[in-house]
Amino acid sequence: MEPIRRELANADDGNRQMVDRLPAVEAGGAETTARGVYFADVVLKFLARHRNPEPPATITLPATLSYAPLV
Repeated sequence: MEPIRRELANADDGNRQMVDRLPAVEAGGAETTARGVYFADVVLKFLARHRNPEPPATITLPATLSYAPLV
């Protein structure tokens, strides 16, 4: 957290940015702690998931929109 705080200290709205990011950091930390994982790369992956949730499921096209494969 300290490196993030130092970096944001240089921004005009650094305090707001820090507060905006705390819920994601808290959720990522709680998730990794619950799983017993303490590696930085895994923690960062969990944080990224909270920031960018999984992509939506693939949509199945109706038959009217199907196409014949090119041979």
